[in-house]
Formats: sequence, C-alpha cells, structure tokens
Amino acid sequence: TWRAIRGESTLFSRPANCAVARPTAAQGRASPPSGISAAGRRGSSDLPRATPAIATMAGTVTLHAYMCGRYRIKDTDELTEHLRRTFGIPDWVQAPRFNAAPSQDMPVIIMDDEGDVIVPATMRWGFVPFWEKAEKPKLAPINVQSEKAATNAMFKQSVQKRRCLVPADGFYEWLRFDETTKVPFDIHLKGGRSFFMAGIYEKGNELRPATFAIMTT
Repeated sequence: TWRAIRGESTLFSRPANCAVARPTAAQGRASPPSGISAAGRRGSSDLPRATPAIATMAGTVTLHAYMCGRYRIKDTDELTEHLRRTFGIPDWVQAPRFNAAPSQDMPVIIMDDEGDVIVPATMRWGFVPFWEKAEKPKLAPINVQSEKAATNAMFKQSVQKRRCLVPADGFYEWLRFDETTKVPFDIHLKGGRSFFMAGIYEKGNELRPATFAIMTT
C-alpha cells in the first residue's frame, strides 16, 4: 500500500469487482473487442499492470489499466463531502473537471512542512524537479512508476519528503482496436465514489508553480 501522506510504502491488492470500466459517451454503442463485456468491464488479467494506486474510504485498491493520462472530478458535491468526512477539509472543491489533462492546474492534498496539518493546494500536473532551472523543462512526467521512484534521482527526494493525494472520481484509458481506432474507457469505482491517487510533488519557485505527478504500479 502507498499511503501518500503518512509515509508508509507497500502495495495494495485489487479486491474483486472494485471498479467499473465502460466506454465513454463519445464512443456510443461500438461493439467491444474480445475480452470486454457489453458493460465495458475487462478482466484484470487482460490489462497490463501500470495504473494509479487508488485510496478509498474502504481502503486502497489498484486498478489494472494503462498509465493515467486523463482523469476527472465530476461530482464535486460528493467529493466535498468525502474531503470533509475524511480529512476535515470544509467546502474545498473547484469547479467540475471532466477531462483533466497534463499541464493543467489541479487540486491536490498535502501535509504542511511540519507534517502536522493536512493542506489543500492547487498544482500543475507534470512533475518538474527542484534542480531543473530551465524555464521550459524538457521533461515534466505526469506518471511515476512507484517501484522505481525511490531509487530514481529525479523523484527520490519527493518520494521521501513531498507526497500528495490527487482527488478524482474517475480516469480515462484508451483501448486500441486496430492501427486507426482507439476507444476511451471511463474507469471509476462502483457508485461513482471519490478516491485519491497517490502522488509526489515539487514546490513552486520563481520559474513555475508547484508541480505533481501521479504514482502508478
């Protein structure tokens, strides 16, 4: 389990039927490929292990899907209640975001410098390390593979000192049918419950705002 704020680091297993993946509205009634039901579900053995670590009220689960390149915060009322109930954060939710993309400013949850207080913040999606001095860095990864992050020079200090939670209620992955056709799937918890993706962040400076990346496994 990756407990992004408290500093514990192990891996969660995936309970059966913890999530639903379905084609987005844009796909309409396209017939799913072999291995996917009409409802859009797919067996975990069919998908590669490269997905966000998801923290829910009932614990943390790992969804077996692709790297997280788009996500959403659709039900802001439910998320507001979730944040109030879980962290005691009152009425802190931005407007709905139906297609959060890299380089956009998104809400995250961090601890203060003393590690005593949970703090809501807004950061740019796309991690830039503190030692990068270029105004337009060549690299700003949106995902970090958790198994390698602690030993990677680019990420290891943030893994140790600057972890965050990224609130969401769904994320999107694309399934390729053939060379020209890809289908977006909306992956979310049953009932549309909010969850938190584990992340790391870097503080802002005179060149750029604070930035973050989502941990995958």
